[in-house]
Amino acid sequence: MDINLTIAIATYNQDLALKRTLDSLMPQVSDRNIEVLILDDSTNDLSSKLVRKYNSNIQYHKGIKKSLDHADFWLMEHAKGKYVWWFGDDVFIEGAVDKVCKVLEFEPDFVWVNSMVNSIGKERAKDLGQSRWMTGNEVIEEIGDMLTFLSALVWRRNFITRELWRGNHKLGNCMAYMYPQLECLSKNGNYYYLAEPLFYSDEKDFSNLWYDPFVVFSKNYFEALDNFLDRENIRDSLLREKRRRGKQILFGVIKYRLDGKNYGLGKASLKDILSIYYKHFIFWLLLPIFLMPKHLMKLFGKFL
Repeated sequence: MDINLTIAIATYNQDLALKRTLDSLMPQVSDRNIEVLILDDSTNDLSSKLVRKYNSNIQYHKGIKKSLDHADFWLMEHAKGKYVWWFGDDVFIEGAVDKVCKVLEFEPDFVWVNSMVNSIGKERAKDLGQSRWMTGNEVIEEIGDMLTFLSALVWRRNFITRELWRGNHKLGNCMAYMYPQLECLSKNGNYYYLAEPLFYSDEKDFSNLWYDPFVVFSKNYFEALDNFLDRENIRDSLLREKRRRGKQILFGVIKYRLDGKNYGLGKASLKDILSIYYKHFIFWLLLPIFLMPKHLMKLFGKFL
C-alpha cells in the first residue's frame, strides 16, 4: 500500500524536545498509512536511544550535521509519502494528524497548518478567518514569512521535490527551502489554509539563538523574494510582502534597542541594517534613533 503522508523530523542534540514531539505524535499514527521519518544529526546517542523506546515503525537515520536546510532537503528527498509534513520541535494537538489527512483527501498541492503560540492556547500563529483555498499570491501576502515555519508546511511531495534544486545554492542560510516553495507558488497549484490550530509551539528564547535573526529574516529572506521578481504573476505580491516584512523587521530592531535587549534583533549592526535598508525612505527618517548610543536609547525607551 502506498504511503499517504510522511511526517519528517530533523533533530540535533534535542532529545527532550524530540520526546515531547513523539509523545504527542505516535499515538496518532499507530495503524495508519503514515511514515515517521527522522534524520538525527546529533553528536550524542540520546535521541537514537529515545527512538528505540517507541514500539512503532519509525524510519530513523543518523546523519552528519551540516545545516537545517540540508536536513530538510534530505528528508524531502527520502520521504515515501504522497505528502510530506516537515515538523520541528513542536507538539501535536490531539486529533491533528486525522484532521490533516482529511484535508489531503481533497488533493491539495500545499497546506499551511495553523498552530497555537503555546500550550495555553491564547494566540494563533495566524488568524485569517475560516479554512479556505488560496491562490499563490494570497499565500505569499497573507501567510508571508510564516512560510519559514517548518511545522506548518505540508507539501505534495512530487510537486516540490522537483524544485528542490533551486535552493541548493543557498543551503545553510536557513532560507534554502523558500526557493522551491516560491517556485511552486508561482505555478497554478491548489493551496489550502487550515485555520484550526493543530499543534503548539512554545515561545522561543531569542537570547540564545544559533542564528542571526536579522540576517536570516531580512537579508536571506529578502534575497529569496527578490530571486522570483521575474515571475510576473507573483511579482506584485512579492514586493508587497517585502515592504510589509521590511517595516516589521525595522521596527522590531528599534523595539529591541529601546527595551535594552542586546540579542536577537537588538544586536543588528548599523552596517547590516544600512546594507538592506539604504534605499528605504523610512530608514532615513528613523536614522536619528539608530544613531543614539545604546544607553540613551534604553533610557529613552523607559519613557515611551
